Amino acid sequence: MSDQEELSTEERIQVVSKYILQAPPGEINDVVNDVRLLLDDDALFQSLLPSALKEYHSSQFTAVDVPGQSYQTLIAPAAFLPVDPPKYFEPRSSQTFEFDPVKLVASSFEPLTTIPESTSSFLSTIQPILQTYITNHFTTGTGSVFPTFVPGPPPPPPLAPAAAPEEEVAEVAVVPIASQEEDPIIETALVETADEVVEVAKEVEEELKIETEQEQEEREQEKKTVEDGTWEEEDVGEGGSMKGVEEPVAVAASPAPVEHEMAAPKEEEEIVAAPEKEESKEMEVETPVKEEEPVAAAVEPEVVEEVLPAGVNVEVVDGKYTVVTSGYRYSPANFWTGRWRSSYSIDLSQSSFTGTIEVVVHYYEQGNVQLRTTQTPTLTLPSSNASPKDIVAAIGQAERAAQEGINARLEELADKAFKSLRRALPVTRQKMEWEKVGGYKLGGAIGGKGRGEVEAQV
Repeated sequence: MSDQEELSTEERIQVVSKYILQAPPGEINDVVNDVRLLLDDDALFQSLLPSALKEYHSSQFTAVDVPGQSYQTLIAPAAFLPVDPPKYFEPRSSQTFEFDPVKLVASSFEPLTTIPESTSSFLSTIQPILQTYITNHFTTGTGSVFPTFVPGPPPPPPLAPAAAPEEEVAEVAVVPIASQEEDPIIETALVETADEVVEVAKEVEEELKIETEQEQEEREQEKKTVEDGTWEEEDVGEGGSMKGVEEPVAVAASPAPVEHEMAAPKEEEEIVAAPEKEESKEMEVETPVKEEEPVAAAVEPEVVEEVLPAGVNVEVVDGKYTVVTSGYRYSPANFWTGRWRSSYSIDLSQSSFTGTIEVVVHYYEQGNVQLRTTQTPTLTLPSSNASPKDIVAAIGQAERAAQEGINARLEELADKAFKSLRRALPVTRQKMEWEKVGGYKLGGAIGGKGRGEVEAQV
């Protein structure tokens, strides 16, 4: 406990991460439960666990189920896509997915549409051949072929809003004050510059002032008529106007669309509020130009979708692939587990390719013995344009040679290495003649019996 307290938090994190990465195949849960006690901080442990498990499963070529399919895919460095958020590629269905390293679940599958036709054709041809090889040589195994991914070009910067031209024909609708006797007059003027709009607005305001003065005189006359009791009902006739009844503003009947409406002031404020309308008219002139600025920005999402189909910005290197295989056997009842994993980098333009074969076997009955071996064979193809069948056949030969080499070394280990650990001479410092062992035992028994009898007589 004293040694653990002397370690800093960073050092303890490194120790725990190394233990997780070195966990034997099939025993990751036991290792995680044990190293959790070393850190002695659950919050910190939960924060570092996903990243450590992600690296572990990627290095171990862990197989995960594909939803809705009867096969599995491999979590490997070749399947990783350099995107944000991180995703992996499933070659059989050409989909990307997210991987939960804690629950070992693949989710959020999306099609990847940037795969070239030549790459898709090669993957669909070599995958069944590789799977047949895996089925014939591994009890529980999975194989996948991945194209080589590289980060694609960054998305283009957002388009700048289009600058409004200096002279632009703007349609301005002027809505006069609503009258209680007649329908409002809507006058539409097409002007080319802001100065002309202001002049037109002033002329309209002058006319409105005259109209409002006439309206006030008519209302006063109407008021006197009502007080005298002489209401002229004959004024309301077919096609005539009804005095004293307010009619709605017919904005929809205007020949041009009205971009801005001015609220009609009250009767007492009609003449007083008239001078302020010049400023509002000037604001109407500037408003149509400002409203056009966001139009260019609205096109921006469409450009991004064209550059990033399916939300992934990666490119495929034509003619370069990675073949990944993984097989395992777990027998906890007999206290052993093992995994075989291999990876081969293939360039179709070359007549040879290299690979890496790693084997880990753990035996832990009353002890802890591990066999770890790594081989890096170089495989030769018949030609630079080798077929998928030739590639899988070359992989089979290399792995068969690796298996035979491991068996030969194990036999040598038993015959030479383990034998050399024994003492060359027994305690007597004399060479043991194994052919006479039976005679030595018989003589020793007889000699012992004689001495016992002599001692008994004495």
